[in-house]
Amino acid sequence: MDGPGSLVAAIRRKRRVAATFDPDEAAGADFPLIESILALGLASWAVVPLMQGEEAIGALQIEVAGRYTFTEPEFRVLQTFADQAVIAIENARLFNELQAKTQELEIASQHKSEFLVNLSHELRTPVNAIIGYSELLQEECGDAGDDDYVPDLRKIQTAGRHLLTLISGILDLSKVEAGRMTMFLEDFDIAALTNEVRETVTPIVEKNGNRFVVECAADIGAMRADIVKVRQVLYNVLSNAAKFTEHGTVKLAVSRWPLAAGASGADSELGTRNSELIRFAVSDTGIGMTDEQMGRLFEAFSQADASTTRRFGGTGLGLALSRSFCRMMGGDVAVDSEAGVGSTFTVTLP
Repeated sequence: MDGPGSLVAAIRRKRRVAATFDPDEAAGADFPLIESILALGLASWAVVPLMQGEEAIGALQIEVAGRYTFTEPEFRVLQTFADQAVIAIENARLFNELQAKTQELEIASQHKSEFLVNLSHELRTPVNAIIGYSELLQEECGDAGDDDYVPDLRKIQTAGRHLLTLISGILDLSKVEAGRMTMFLEDFDIAALTNEVRETVTPIVEKNGNRFVVECAADIGAMRADIVKVRQVLYNVLSNAAKFTEHGTVKLAVSRWPLAAGASGADSELGTRNSELIRFAVSDTGIGMTDEQMGRLFEAFSQADASTTRRFGGTGLGLALSRSFCRMMGGDVAVDSEAGVGSTFTVTLP
C-alpha cells in the first residue's frame, strides 16, 4: 500500500521508521506485513529504506516481541545492512543485463561467422574464374604473338591470387569461429613435409636477400595430424619471418621433445596417448617486436602496428589462423622476440 499514511509513505518521508503498537488497535492499520506481525504476536518493529538515489526501492524490516525502543546505533547498523542490500541488488541487476548482452553478442558473432562462410564461398567462384581466364588469355596472347598484353594479364592473375588468398583466410577464420572447421587426420613423414615446405618457401625467403637454413633429421619419423593445416601453419609462419627480414637469416629447426612429467598427451579423436611433441621453431634476424606488439600479435586482422602494416602490408590473418589450427590439433604457437634483433615462433604439436 502506498497511501499518504502508509508505511511506504512514512519511509520516504522519514527515511526510517520505528513503532510500538497495541495488537488490539493495529488490526485496521494501513501498512504491509501487519497480518504477519499480528500472527507472530510481535509488538515492536523498525523499518529502514533501501534507497537508490532518491528512490526507495524496498525496505529492511525488523520485528521483535514485546515493547522495544530501537537505539540510534542499532539504526546505523540496520542502515549499513540496507546500503549493502542495495549494492547487492544493483550488482545482480547489472549481472543479469551483462549476461543478456553477452548472449546477444554471441548470437550476433555466430550469425556473422555463418554469413562470412557463405559469402566467402560465393566470392571464391568469380575470383577463380578471373584467375583462370587471365591464364587462358596469357596462353592465347603468347600463341598469337601479342606479347605486349602478357605483363598486364600477369598482374591481373597476381592480384586475383592475392584476393583469393585473402578470401580463403576469411573463410577459414569464419569456419573456426562458427565451429565448422574439420580436421582430417593422417600419418605422414615429418622430413618429407619439411622438404616440401622448404621448396615452396625458399623463393619467398630469398626474395629479400635472406639465407634459408633448415635443420631436420632425415630419420625424425612420422606424426599424425592434419597435414594440410600443418603445412599451412608452417607456410604462414615462415612467410611472416621472410617478410620482416631483409639480408638476414631465416631458420626452420624441427625436433622431437618428450612430454613434460605429468603432462597429458591424450587425444580423444585418436584414442591414444602421445609421449612426444613435435616442435617447428622458426627464427629470424628481422625487425623483431616489443612486448606490447607481441600482446596483440595473434588477434585476427591485427599486426604489430600501423607503420608495420603500411611498410610490409598483409592482412593480419595468418598468425591468428595458425594458432587456431594448432590448438585444434592439440598444440599451440608461442613467440619470443626482441625489437631490432629478431623473433622465434615455436609451433608445438603432439
